[in-house]
Amino acid sequence: MDEEAFTTNAREATGNLEDEFSRTRAGFRQDPPQRPSVPPLDPSAGPDPGRTVEPRQPQSFVPDSDTRAAATEYVRQKIRHLADAPDAYLAQQPIDVVVRALLQEENNEQSGANRNLEAKMHANFQRVTDNPVMVPAGMDNRSSILHGGRYLGGAGVLLQRHWHEGRKAWGAAGIPTISNYDMEAVSAAGCITAKGWDMIHHPGNPDISIRMFSVTNVGQAASGSRMVQVLGEEGIAVHDNMKDIADMAELKLAIRNVRLAAHQAADWNFTFEVLDGFLLANDYMEKELAGVNKKAAILSGVIDHILKLNAARYTQDTDFLDATKLMATWIAWWGARKSGYTFSGGSSGSNQAASGNNRNKPKNNFSGNGFSNSGFNNGGNSFRPQQQPFGFNQVRSSGPPSNENMCRRFNNGQCSNHWSACSVSTNKGPLRLYHLCNYAVKRDGKFEPCKQKHMRSDHEKLVGKNN
Repeated sequence: MDEEAFTTNAREATGNLEDEFSRTRAGFRQDPPQRPSVPPLDPSAGPDPGRTVEPRQPQSFVPDSDTRAAATEYVRQKIRHLADAPDAYLAQQPIDVVVRALLQEENNEQSGANRNLEAKMHANFQRVTDNPVMVPAGMDNRSSILHGGRYLGGAGVLLQRHWHEGRKAWGAAGIPTISNYDMEAVSAAGCITAKGWDMIHHPGNPDISIRMFSVTNVGQAASGSRMVQVLGEEGIAVHDNMKDIADMAELKLAIRNVRLAAHQAADWNFTFEVLDGFLLANDYMEKELAGVNKKAAILSGVIDHILKLNAARYTQDTDFLDATKLMATWIAWWGARKSGYTFSGGSSGSNQAASGNNRNKPKNNFSGNGFSNSGFNNGGNSFRPQQQPFGFNQVRSSGPPSNENMCRRFNNGQCSNHWSACSVSTNKGPLRLYHLCNYAVKRDGKFEPCKQKHMRSDHEKLVGKNN
């Protein structure tokens, strides 16, 4: 092969090799396959049956009258500014319009731009009162099974209604007593006697005393100390020998204990909260008792008196003593007793309150009929009214009021018993005593007791000296 032919062959081989390299660098790309041509559609052939879709007809929903009425009422409750719109107008509104209006209503309530907090709370109250919830029936055993009704929101009603509704639910006799309450969480564990828990569960029991909620008497009751009281031929009564409250700190702690006990055992009974608020508002009568000795004993006495009055009101299903009535009760109670207490400096309440003219007034004493205005003479000094145990039904009737069966201690302002539970021990058994005035008045030429519903110390002020 000559040189010229060799050169020509080499050039051809090199060109082929370059072409191969070019295809390699291009990744052996190939042209996309050509889609087969489709013949044009013949108009005379008509539509393709496999691809023809019939247009869907819109379906309309026509609600019945009950459904439409329920929907319009719902819109009225949720959107207040549409409350007066007619049914036809509300029924024609598209759902998206109603949804936007609902969202706007919620935003207005939450932003507070158009109303203050008080108005919002009033609106909330109006909403919940207009939309009562259904409380399902269920079980409750006061321990492991608790009904959901216990945890509904608080009722915005007068406390007197709570009192009467609680009385209706518990009945006059109260409910069985338990003491399995978590008092440790409120730092009051071991601060309430068993008798105190029993009083809370039996609100009509007149035996209640603030001493039952004193820490001192918890230890006293645990020691087994008892007082045996002879009631006559019918038998005897055994009472816990409880100590009096010694100082104001102990008294205030006892008030706290009874409040906490009632909150856990009878959360509808706000009488102890009302009493606590009254004492706090009046600074525990600091002004009235300024300089008096045994301040805690005095307040314990009036508190017991108030507790017994509320117990009687529970039994009778009447309103408990509110703040106004508590003040009136305090004025009457203290006014009848302050003369018997000693103030700092050695003076008595009567010397502080009485003027010179009062001290020189003659005493109204009558002895011809067996009694005087300082107290009955026919055995009155031996009478010692006592409170009987709850449920005690053996007290003899004392007949109509007379100078023999009216409570002398009541007329002296010293009886802490309620009028319905005041009696005296006799050799024939306990005898009922009347809480009526024994002031001697002259009628038809004879002296006899006044017999009206006030103490002897209030007779001249309420009735008059000569009546």
